Amino acid sequence: MIRRLFERLTAKVDGPLFALVACLLALGLATLYSAAYQAPGRVGAQALNVLLALVLMWVAAQVPPQVFMRYALPAFVLVLVMLAGVALFGDVRNGARRWLPDAALLAADDPGRRRRRLARRLRGDVRPRRAGRRDRLARPRGRAHERLPVRSPRGDLHR
Repeated sequence: MIRRLFERLTAKVDGPLFALVACLLALGLATLYSAAYQAPGRVGAQALNVLLALVLMWVAAQVPPQVFMRYALPAFVLVLVMLAGVALFGDVRNGARRWLPDAALLAADDPGRRRRRLARRLRGDVRPRRAGRRDRLARPRGRAHERLPVRSPRGDLHR
């Protein structure tokens, strides 16, 4: 019974390709383990991602190639439209146009709160968030923050 189940699960999977992918994944996990000795949770999270990727690979192997061929052109056109959308309407971050703004998330956010946060940041009351830090108010030290020029979203310089 177990043999039949194993044969059924591996019937449409290319064995040598799967072995090569498994070796590369094991090498990547070993490299991450050696580099992240102080953060073992990262290795566990990455192993979970690997398992999810293997399950998705198995699901994709069960789909007949004709299905992929049927949806290849519409998917290609959709990707081209999305690329054009990024080129025309994408957000510019750090000098690069990176992604489309998510209208559903922007609509759910309170626009007044966003304006208040921007106004506090322009006044120098709050430090911008940085990755890995807790959100907390930063008290300005003296009046040094008033002398620094601040660029508004429109590109104007203010003091």
